[in-house]
Order: sequence, then C-alpha cells, then structure tokens
Amino acid sequence: MAYSTLNTKIANIDQEDFFETTLKTAVTDATDTNIYLNTLPTPTEGFLTIDPTNTSKREVIFYNAKGADYVTVPSAAIGRGVSGTAQGHDVSSVVRLSDASKYFTFLRDRIISLNTGWIPADQSWAYASANTITVPSGATAIYSVGDKIKITQTTVKYFYVTAVADTTLTVTGGTDYTVANDAITSPYYSKATSPVGFPGWFAYTPSLSANGSMTYTSTTVNLARFKMDGKSVTLVINHQGTVGGTPNTTISATLPVNCKDDYTYCVNNIFNNGANAVGYSAVVTSNQSLNSRIANGGNWTAGAVIVRAEIVYEAG
Repeated sequence: MAYSTLNTKIANIDQEDFFETTLKTAVTDATDTNIYLNTLPTPTEGFLTIDPTNTSKREVIFYNAKGADYVTVPSAAIGRGVSGTAQGHDVSSVVRLSDASKYFTFLRDRIISLNTGWIPADQSWAYASANTITVPSGATAIYSVGDKIKITQTTVKYFYVTAVADTTLTVTGGTDYTVANDAITSPYYSKATSPVGFPGWFAYTPSLSANGSMTYTSTTVNLARFKMDGKSVTLVINHQGTVGGTPNTTISATLPVNCKDDYTYCVNNIFNNGANAVGYSAVVTSNQSLNSRIANGGNWTAGAVIVRAEIVYEAG
C-alpha cells in the first residue's frame, strides 16, 4: 500500500522553516523505518527529503512519529519513497524539511473534502455494537449530538450521533443503516447541514402499545421517519390498528432518538373508531415514547384507530 493523504493527520502535520540536518547513521536500504538524525524536526508529522541535491539519491519520506534521535515512518510501503526512490543513504547525508509536493496534495485533498461537508476523522474507529463505535479518547472535545458520520464497511453507511462519551459514539441510522461487526474504514464526520450524500431522513420501526388494560392490535406502521438538526429531532409518524380490551387514554410509539424532557407536544389528526378527530401527542422520558391521546383527554373508543403526528423535540 503506497502513501495516501488519508495516512496523514491534519492536527499533527506541519512545516518548519529552514529545517536542515544530517543523517546520524546510514540508512541501510529501502526497508528501514527508523531514520536517525542529528537534529529532530519540530512537527509531529511531516515530509523530509534525504539527499535533496543528488538527483539519483534524493528521496522524500513521510514520518508520523519521533524517538529520541530518530523519526519513524508508518511502514516502508507507506513512508519510504513517497517521492523519488526508496533506497540506502550514507551517514551525514543532508536531510531537509522542504516543500514536498505531497504536503500540498494533502492540503488540497483536505480542502476538497471540506467542500463536500465531510471532515476526515483521522482516527481509527472500531465496532462496539450495532449502534456504538469505539473511538480514541477525547471524543467529547470533537463530536456532538446531532453530528453526522460516514463510515465504510464494504459499502458506505451514514448515521446521526445521539450520544458522546470519552471513547464511544452512540449512533443511529434508523433501520436504514447499522454498524456491523466488521472493520471500519474511511471514517468522516460533519457538522454541516447537508454534507454530500447524507440522506437526512431515516426510517425506523417503532414499538406500539397501549396503557392499562387497553389493547392495540393488528397494527400497521404506514410511515415512521426522523431527522436531526443538532439536538432537534423531527419525527413524522403514521400508524393504525384496532383498540380493544378496556378503553384507556394512551397509545404509545417508541421514539427513534431518546428525548431530554417530558411533554413536548403537538396537535394532530386522529381516527377514533371510524371518525376523524383532533388529538395530541407528547414525548415522555419514562418510556421514551410518543404518547397519543384524544383532545379531551378521555378514553379511546374500541375499534379502528389511526394516529398521525409530526413533532420536533430535543434529544437527550
């Protein structure tokens, strides 16, 4: 695998004006990954040119770590011979941190990426569960609830971030995408409103129930989808079924993203035992559901029921 700009972390790479040193020990051959220098460059990552004035020997390397008196390339394939030919170099050969073309290619690629709305995570991400991803420590300083992420697991997948801990992102792609127990490559995140390719709306499958001894059976979910704008969740839902048992006040549908507070509500149109009527729906933290009732607060009537609702609530 040859060097790619995705091997470089934007937070670490830098230039250092007029840096020049010499090899402390000879570079034996094209497979050496520790390059010993008499003086180390300041940047954590960067490009160094060995033998810059020797047209047959000059070689650009990419390093991403430093020791006491050496820089380390990620591997011979990725870090050696980024430009020129990977080869051996004599002790005391000149080494410069010069304006390698790969540095500007890296900057160009990152600018192009930002134009799409996506920011390379520059991290290793790993599967934790179907809706959680393990990330390096410090996630709370980078990611927020409502961020959008894009990962590749054979195919590209998209998610909203619903919770952030130090080393864990909790995510949802509704029923459209789940995190597989597989390698995660090319992780990106976005704080933009509409990054290229992001679907915006996701479908989900709510669990439907009724309170008390009332039953809600023969149910069909005609529509259930949601989107996030920061911590604001917009939910559109339409479900129907049959009310039986002992009539009571509430029909519930689980939420796609947990709510922060109780009783954010909306007025909606319902169908109650064959008749159109006015109802209302409210989010409730106790069961993380959208609870729907008829407008006067009375009991549903046994028979055919339809609930139609659109609500915006705060993720919690």
